[in-house]
Amino acid sequence: MLHPPPRYQHSAARPAVAWPNPNIRWAVWLMVLGAALEIAAAVIASNTEPSLVPWFTARSPGVSASMVHMLAVAQGQTQAMGFVVAAPFWLVMAHANRRATSDAPRIISAVLLAEGFWSLRSFGAPRADAVVAISVIICLVGTAAVILLFSEKLPRLLRRRQSANAGSVGVA
Repeated sequence: MLHPPPRYQHSAARPAVAWPNPNIRWAVWLMVLGAALEIAAAVIASNTEPSLVPWFTARSPGVSASMVHMLAVAQGQTQAMGFVVAAPFWLVMAHANRRATSDAPRIISAVLLAEGFWSLRSFGAPRADAVVAISVIICLVGTAAVILLFSEKLPRLLRRRQSANAGSVGVA
């Protein structure tokens, strides 16, 4: 006669990890939202390739229509791949900041998000309006996440600097 397999018994329940700070929790969720927005931007970039054809046609007179279409597809796919590559970085930053015991993940996240802002510097590049709009939204989400990451540390840092400056005011 067959017997049912024994049930797996947890020897020790995993303790729930408490969030270090509600601001960190919101920053982590904003980073997850940033990853989702990056994927949405990739879909938008790949679907708006035809809107890039007039841009290339105006700047490349005498080029065949098939070549212009190929340039538009290549530009759209390049933008889409940039967004797809950025999404895992958002998730890694969210995980690192969730488990952080030091300021290193916060600083690295701020640097990576600031690096992402460079994508907005080239407004003259061929882009669809929808891609520019979602890029601005992604940058705003990143800015909010960085502000939340440092919102607890910043007041303490400013208070320390003010108290250090107050103590040295009378010294000449």
